[in-house]
Amino acid sequence: MAKFQLAEGEKLIGSATMAFVEKAAVGGRPTQGKLYVTNQRVCFHMSMLGTVLMEEKLSDIGGYAEGRQGLFIKALLIHAKGNTFKFTGMGRKKVMGWLDQAGVQKM
Repeated sequence: MAKFQLAEGEKLIGSATMAFVEKAAVGGRPTQGKLYVTNQRVCFHMSMLGTVLMEEKLSDIGGYAEGRQGLFIKALLIHAKGNTFKFTGMGRKKVMGWLDQAGVQKM
C-alpha cells in the first residue's frame, strides 16, 4: 500500500476522510479515501490500496465550489486543468478552509 509522502519543503495543511465521486462510475459507489491539502498540491489516496486517484499542483487548480451529489448530499468540486473532481463527506467544510489557506479561490 502506497503511503502519502510529503516532498521536500512541503507542509501538510490538513487531511480528511472523504469519498471521491468519479464521473465514469455512473450509478457506482464513491471511492473512500483521504484527501490531503498541502502548501503545494491536493491529493486523494484510495483507502483500500493507497492508490493515488487525484493529484494536482495548487498552480493547476482553477478553484473550488460547493455542489451536490444527488438531491441531498453536498459535495466539494475541485476544478483543475479542465477536469472537475467531486468529493463528499463530513470533512467538506474543513477541506474548503484548507483550500482557502493554500490560496485556492472559491468559485
